[in-house]
Amino acid sequence: MNIVDNSLKYKQGKTLEIEFELIVGEKDVTIAIRDNGSGMEKEALQHIFERFYRAEKSRNAETGGSGLGLAIVKQIIEEHGRKVWAESQLGEGTTIFFTLKKSNGMK
Repeated sequence: MNIVDNSLKYKQGKTLEIEFELIVGEKDVTIAIRDNGSGMEKEALQHIFERFYRAEKSRNAETGGSGLGLAIVKQIIEEHGRKVWAESQLGEGTTIFFTLKKSNGMK
């Protein structure tokens, strides 16, 4: 939910579209959560999973939050031996990807 909440915070006045994609691999499932929000610069993207990092410091009061959400997401995913990463284009939106172990019953 934190990933979707971040999309809502940084939509910059436009109608927000959020797309979920499930990519089933041999051993893992990758989930992609893509939005058409404000996106972010490459420099900010390198830090978004760090504790207390806020990508848009000028909008902190407006958007709220502590800068811990994505750091917690990363910690949980990595504690399960999986990966989380992001891709973004300024003005176009951001995609957060994370992998989960495929369950035995999943095809």
